[in-house]
Amino acid sequence: MHKPVWQREEEGGIQLIESALANRSYTVFNGHVHSYSHADRNNRDYIILGTTGGSQNDKDLMSFDHVTLVTMDDNEPDIANLRLDGILDKTGNLPLHGDTLCFQALKCK
Repeated sequence: MHKPVWQREEEGGIQLIESALANRSYTVFNGHVHSYSHADRNNRDYIILGTTGGSQNDKDLMSFDHVTLVTMDDNEPDIANLRLDGILDKTGNLPLHGDTLCFQALKCK
């Protein structure tokens, strides 16, 4: 989903989807907010993603560029977030003059 529909509680919102999936495992991802967060709802993961090049709030610690990697085992997904300011080359530096780039507005002042 793009918008976090579970944050809208009016009739016809996420409740219809949650009811249809009640007996199944699922994980919900969305964007739109540009600030990473995780919530547990109905014993399921609901994740709002940060950005990957999108606009950021320069006062929000959870607003950062990242890529989410999801792998599966026999029981559930394993979710890892790779912050783009943390991927280093073999010399321990950000590649392609990465030290001149900023991946989190809060730190780019």
